[in-house]
Amino acid sequence: MEFNEQLIDALESYADLMEFDGENRFKISGFRSGARALSQIPDIENRIDDESIMEVKGIGKGIYSVIKEFYENGYIQDFEKIKSKYPTTLFELLSIKGVGAKKVKAIYDHFQLSGLSELEKICRENRLTEVKGFTKKSEENILEQIERIKSNKGFILINHADVIVKEVLDKLLKIDGVKKCSMTGDFRRGKTTYDKLEFVVSFNNDKISDGFLALDEIKKNGNQYELNSYTVPVIIFIALIKDYEKKLFSTTGSEELLKAVNNDLIESADSEEKILGIKYKQFFTAEFREIENINREVPYKEIIEEKDYKGLIHFHTTYSDGLNSIEEMVQFGLDNNIEYFVVSDHSKSAFYANGLQEDRIIKQREEIFSLRKSITENIFHGIESDILKDGSLDYDLEILKGFDFVIASIHSVFNLDEDVMTRRIIKAVENPYTRLLAHPTGRILLNREGYKVNLKKVIDACVANNVAIELNSTPSRLDLDWKELYYAMDKECYLAIDPDAHRKEGILSYKYGIKMAQKVGYPKELVINTFDVNRFKKYLSDK
Repeated sequence: MEFNEQLIDALESYADLMEFDGENRFKISGFRSGARALSQIPDIENRIDDESIMEVKGIGKGIYSVIKEFYENGYIQDFEKIKSKYPTTLFELLSIKGVGAKKVKAIYDHFQLSGLSELEKICRENRLTEVKGFTKKSEENILEQIERIKSNKGFILINHADVIVKEVLDKLLKIDGVKKCSMTGDFRRGKTTYDKLEFVVSFNNDKISDGFLALDEIKKNGNQYELNSYTVPVIIFIALIKDYEKKLFSTTGSEELLKAVNNDLIESADSEEKILGIKYKQFFTAEFREIENINREVPYKEIIEEKDYKGLIHFHTTYSDGLNSIEEMVQFGLDNNIEYFVVSDHSKSAFYANGLQEDRIIKQREEIFSLRKSITENIFHGIESDILKDGSLDYDLEILKGFDFVIASIHSVFNLDEDVMTRRIIKAVENPYTRLLAHPTGRILLNREGYKVNLKKVIDACVANNVAIELNSTPSRLDLDWKELYYAMDKECYLAIDPDAHRKEGILSYKYGIKMAQKVGYPKELVINTFDVNRFKKYLSDK
């Protein structure tokens, strides 16, 4: 785990434990705000010694002193003092989403729990209702959360996996004697979460080098090697030079594809292209090698690639909860070959994210007009407007009319019945100014399931109203899930692949969304981010 993640995790855990312990709520709130602020900063370590970290909103002297202590010592003394009062399994209970530290304390005090397994037993015996404020529904929700925690344990998100993959490849390529190395397995195919990362390595003269064997953290496990210094297992397959491509192919998978390909062909071929042959030409990209595609007829259309990405449509700035100004976000995008930009801060219902009241909309618009003259004329004024419980957006039509681009999204009231939620979203899609439905299921990977919604009906509504649907490429979302893209693609629904960036470096996460789109072969002609600016302007006028 990187220092940034370790620090943020420590601050969030400290806040949870302080709340459990009955600490002052203002102090707790300050630590939570500080952790959120740090999550938007990529270079925390570089800003500690010169104290410039305190320039970040939400980082005052008190929190800075704690950050400094953790940076220098690897722990927070006051945190450790509180931790010593309770069993280590307490943190299992605090990991249950939607319960909160105060309620966890009530459960803990009543039953003197030892951990999740005991809480699970209490819920299954219908005893949680002994505690004031808990109902039968509470028991059901907590049991669902416990199952989620158990099933997600040991998994990491794609961006965390990306960091490890780059570090391991860099480490392997620096070793004398390594001839070739590549990532393989789930990461090469582009899954959403990972419980292991796999690599293929070959050596000069087919001799495993001493430098490889001398790696401190390496151990042999059967016919493969493992690195044990990461948050998930790192597995390394060794291949003879002549068998490198075959090993890469067989370890990439998927299992279903390997079964579909003639094994004799695998053994006789010296490249993945020859292995796949004419029959399986659609599987040349590793991302596409899934069971869902094996018997799927894929008409030839140009599939989106990273080089096709031209338009940044969903991102946030300091006007709401972003870390960087409009100018900083746009300039970073221009530096990374993005051609046009839709500023889309949160709307007024998102008070927790400093959403824009009507007067601040005018101020932001004036700044955008100014930046069109000084940086690029291709900046559009958008908004991420909250979908209210009844399906209306949280601005009057007259206000929405003034935006170049309106994104509709749900940020609250997730627990509706499927039919009610579906009608709610469709009503928002039918709003005459909605151009994009963002993160359509509301899921947070390894954290929160999506709400119940009939996605086919929603996609049908998007097509009927010329509204794009989003593949939100924030690593913790990747929403729509790639398996839901088939129906959208078959219906020729426009797709927007958006980083939903809250800091400038977050813009580059669009590549994860592209990887998901490649898994189903989504054609670039249906991805609105690939439109040049003139076609995008035409798209804006087509509603």
